[in-house]
Amino acid sequence: MMAGIRASPFPVRQNIRHIPSLDGLRAVSFLLVFVGHAGLDRFVPGGLGVTIFFFLSGFLITTLMRNEYERTGGVNLRHFWLRRALRILPPFYLVLTGRRCRPGPPLHQLLGDLPRLCR
Repeated sequence: MMAGIRASPFPVRQNIRHIPSLDGLRAVSFLLVFVGHAGLDRFVPGGLGVTIFFFLSGFLITTLMRNEYERTGGVNLRHFWLRRALRILPPFYLVLTGRRCRPGPPLHQLLGDLPRLCR
């Protein structure tokens, strides 16, 4: 441990891969954003879902960095961001490729009159 820096008084899980208790919050944030984009933002604020999602992301990223610090005594930011990119970019490019190869109508056209009926 480095001089002048104390270990966290809170326990840190060593091999954190998945926190099951956060799945419900992820689902709620996804549904809030989805419903907001579906045209029902008068009833359900999609921005709330985005806020929940970013809160969860910040918590998880901080936990990963704390775990690495507890294991190694430091955080290698280059490796950290490389791991994030390798996790996020492949599905991102898959979605972009799928959308490019098979364009479809926007979501509001798929849902038809649903937003108008809910007013």
